[in-house]
Amino acid sequence: MPATNPDLNKAQLLLTARAMLVCGIVTITVAFVNYIGLLIPFEPLEQSWQQVFVSRLVDLGIIPFIGIGFIFWGFWIEERSLQKRLPRRKFKIAALSLAFVLGLTFLLLSPLHIVNVWSRSREVLAQITTEARSAEERVEEQIQSEAFQTGVEQRQQVLSQQVDQLLRDEAAVQELLEGNELTEEQKGFLRQAQQDPERLKAFINSQTERIPAEIIGRIRERRQDLDTRARQSAFRSGVQTGISGLMLSGGYIALGASAFRGRPKSAKKKR
Repeated sequence: MPATNPDLNKAQLLLTARAMLVCGIVTITVAFVNYIGLLIPFEPLEQSWQQVFVSRLVDLGIIPFIGIGFIFWGFWIEERSLQKRLPRRKFKIAALSLAFVLGLTFLLLSPLHIVNVWSRSREVLAQITTEARSAEERVEEQIQSEAFQTGVEQRQQVLSQQVDQLLRDEAAVQELLEGNELTEEQKGFLRQAQQDPERLKAFINSQTERIPAEIIGRIRERRQDLDTRARQSAFRSGVQTGISGLMLSGGYIALGASAFRGRPKSAKKKR
């Protein structure tokens, strides 16, 4: 087997360690540049701005964590390759202090985000309810107007005339009965209408009179759909960002707390 060169291995380890340190520093720097970009425009008193800011802050929150990991990984490789402890304590404490500060930041902002999300959700739900009620009131006003009643009567007259023309044309009726355009239920109703045309006209009148109720029903269905979407969006945003922020907080605080656990044993022996 060819003999390995210890100096070459050590040089490769040092190169790897330096690369890890550079990656860590660049990663943290890029993260904070992005954080600064999130502050523009700076509107801290606006609830919507707070919500977007915290959400994106949490989305980017893992990047400094990775950067700090790269730095300490690089330190570890460097010390193992040189087989001695390097005087980097101040630099390590600075990195761990940064982690502790970030942990406290996420710990404070995550509950604030949850509160803002639910507050905004209540505002959206109230707005949806108000707009739906306004739409129903407008529909009811139109229903009570003479123009609407006249339009319904005209629609009934037009449909009645079309039904009369259809029933007089036995060939067209027979074609519909033999074709596949109508369901069996509709064909049965058409046969009954041939015998009693007034029954079909009464059915047409009842259908046209149901138009206002159908419009109001669609408005209420739309309101229910928007209400459900708003609740789901608030729940998803609050849970996803809130829990992610709290998890990042726990990780950063646990990492940063190691900077305040006291000095190493070598430092104590020198006393």
